[in-house]
Amino acid sequence: MATARRDKRRALLLLLCLSTNALSLQLQLQRKLGRIRQWKALRRQRREGERAPHNPPIQYCRKRAWSITKEGWDDTDCLEYLRFTREEVFQIIRAFGLTDNYKWRNHSRATAEEAFCLFLFRLSHPHRLKDCMKLFGKSRTWCSHIFNDMACLLARKYKDRLEWDSQRLNLAQLQVYADAVEDASNVRGIWGFIDGTHRGIARPVSEQQDHYAGAKKEHGIRYQGIVTPDGLVHMAGPWLGPTGDWRMWQESGMETRLRELFKDTNPEDRLYLYGDPAYYPGYGIMGPFRAEGGRNFELTKDQEAANVVMSGQRIVVEWIFGIISRYWTFTAFKRSNRVGLSPVAAYYLCAALLTNIHTCLRRRNQISDKFDLEPPTLKEYLGIATS
Repeated sequence: MATARRDKRRALLLLLCLSTNALSLQLQLQRKLGRIRQWKALRRQRREGERAPHNPPIQYCRKRAWSITKEGWDDTDCLEYLRFTREEVFQIIRAFGLTDNYKWRNHSRATAEEAFCLFLFRLSHPHRLKDCMKLFGKSRTWCSHIFNDMACLLARKYKDRLEWDSQRLNLAQLQVYADAVEDASNVRGIWGFIDGTHRGIARPVSEQQDHYAGAKKEHGIRYQGIVTPDGLVHMAGPWLGPTGDWRMWQESGMETRLRELFKDTNPEDRLYLYGDPAYYPGYGIMGPFRAEGGRNFELTKDQEAANVVMSGQRIVVEWIFGIISRYWTFTAFKRSNRVGLSPVAAYYLCAALLTNIHTCLRRRNQISDKFDLEPPTLKEYLGIATS
């Protein structure tokens, strides 16, 4: 009797196990069939999409070639969207030597006027590529290629001149700058003002620690700017975000240039750049007076007065950084400055170049008015020989 019950229990357990296995197998089969149906439906949708005509998400009217004249823009429109008047735009194009047959990337075609106006339009404000599509009547890819290629073209061509204009910056010109500073502040021997600037960028995908600046609490790249009393800026860079001002000075090669320039002059006749407390006294550069013995020692009244006077003059280097950001707002919109995807360094160098050109064409800016010194003409600045 006990044996029969035990056999019956075993038979019931075996039947239960078999039914459970069958149910699990059935569920697995249903899941697999469901995935196959989803895959077939997705494949069917892709095939139907490939057969259907391509409709761009942004509708725009295609234009053969964009032109200021065809668009009917006057000087007010050009100043608002391009920062220059109509005649100034054509004058800059001729000075740059831009031609209609330039070979752009991926065989893109653009006239010199079209390419340069697109560059000015987007650099003057953080316009989206879809905004450029609507205005210039070209695809998003075309607008991106022309904008980036123009930035790289100008940066390569004028980077050396923007960093140090060896044709203009001779002893005679530096003495003119020093005289202008002396007339404004009664301080002798200073021909320019130096400082570094931090430009924020979007968070990089890789090597984030190389671009993160702890003092600014953001990722960025740095440049070194030298401002002269005629309102022009000489820009060197870029450097990684954590780089300090003194290290940029040491790596920029400016000391070597100044040594070559002043090699035949007496030490008492040398001229200097003036910077903030980050710059130590060196060859061709100086900063504010420091307490020689540390915090326990105080500056003399004359030294304190000199520091106050020179801090009021040194502020012009901050003015020029503000002018660049105000005229070319695209450089201040860090989400558009993506390292590894765009030539971010070229954007700011071109912005500094165009700011200098703007100063030369206007024959003044806030800094030149302060020191009462007129900037050079456009041809003099770009080194174009005049007949």
